Amino acid sequence: MKKMNPLLNVKQLSVRYATGADEVRAVDEVSFSIRPGEVVGLVGESGSGKSSVAQAILGLLDQHNTTIAGRIEFDGENLFSCDESGWNAVRGRRIGMIFQSPESSFNPVATVGAQMVEALRWHFKLAKVEARQRALAALREVGMPRPEEVMHNYAFELSGGMCQRAALALVMALQPALVLADEPTASLDVLAQAELVQWLALIQKKRGFAMLVISHDLNLVARLADQVLVMHGGRLLEKGATRRVLANPQHPYTEQLLRAVPRLITADMRTHNDHSVKNGVVLP
Repeated sequence: MKKMNPLLNVKQLSVRYATGADEVRAVDEVSFSIRPGEVVGLVGESGSGKSSVAQAILGLLDQHNTTIAGRIEFDGENLFSCDESGWNAVRGRRIGMIFQSPESSFNPVATVGAQMVEALRWHFKLAKVEARQRALAALREVGMPRPEEVMHNYAFELSGGMCQRAALALVMALQPALVLADEPTASLDVLAQAELVQWLALIQKKRGFAMLVISHDLNLVARLADQVLVMHGGRLLEKGATRRVLANPQHPYTEQLLRAVPRLITADMRTHNDHSVKNGVVLP
């Protein structure tokens, strides 16, 4: 079977932030790739550089106080060669982003429906009626209750879980080949987290898009990811198949992350819902 070329190829990425007379090296020569349809988890504690990687991929880093080195290729194209027009064609349409705070995806003074319709019309050159139909279909696809009503709501009128579903629907409506999910469940309660992960897994399997899941939640990564990357202090310390890395970590830092997982499962349990349990993490 022929091996697919990477959809995303990050090569020796380094990101430094200027802080007065000093510099902070947030990302230090990080390299990895994601193939079409593959889900990769990027894990590490807060401040490890995970979000800086995502922002670099989407060209969202402030150019005035940031030094970026390396290369990021998406579908064979060097993203660092894009001008603002090129980035606008990539963001949303080709690479989607699910933010940690769902409200960050929406303008607070425009309704959810108006923003979805505007994005669809801009990227696909659709008539307003067709764009509205696609927006409604996307809301239904993510299991949004009362989608017609939500179209007329502002983001602040929705619960955290509903707002994150609306953000997911906005991403799905644009049909990107790659989705970056930056701590997508961090601001949600436990029930909303479980529901969002279930819908995200189902839609990814149905649509077949590639995804980079950025999280400190190892159970979330175990649920979604085929491969896992472990990051600390701006560097990648370990990478490999999710089951292998989480069941048999090779780096001491990965072991420390696993020891930090709350032990809500008794030590003598060997399986949970037909999945293995190791180091407190439910493995796929």
